[in-house]
Amino acid sequence: MKQQLLNALFMLTLAGQATAESTVFKTRDANGNTVFSDQAGADAEEISVQTPQTFEAAPPSNFQLNNEPEEVTDLGPAYDRLEITSPENDSAFRNNAGNVAVHVILSPALQQNHSIQLVLDGKVMDTKKTVSAFLLQNLDRGTHTFTAQVIEDETGDVLIASVPVVSTLLRVSIIRRTN
Repeated sequence: MKQQLLNALFMLTLAGQATAESTVFKTRDANGNTVFSDQAGADAEEISVQTPQTFEAAPPSNFQLNNEPEEVTDLGPAYDRLEITSPENDSAFRNNAGNVAVHVILSPALQQNHSIQLVLDGKVMDTKKTVSAFLLQNLDRGTHTFTAQVIEDETGDVLIASVPVVSTLLRVSIIRRTN
């Protein structure tokens, strides 16, 4: 209710009234809601609204526009493609041992100070210095999200990430059904 009063008072001050003070009337409607108005009604409480305090910001001093171009640091060749080619997105495949081979394509070739890491369901699984495949063993059945990332070895910064691939691993359940 206090916030409603402040909002109503603020809106009335923004209305641009020219007088130093304005009068607002506060009443309650049939449902008990607070109503603010510039006209007095039955059982209205008069509220005096003063002009809000304002100030003018000082102009910036000694401001100079720098027209010199910024130096660009060459970070080496950028990677323009990192893609998981297997398993395919939105696919389901069966491997009762839970083994999954994740194949990755990177262009241009991996630099010496970079590595590729495989992220499974948000957790880093493996990091490799070469680009080819990751083999995951005994993976739980169900739907998983695979992402490949190129990272800088020294800092661990992610330089490029593949589009996530969602795939479902089907495995035989050892739970016996009872009828």
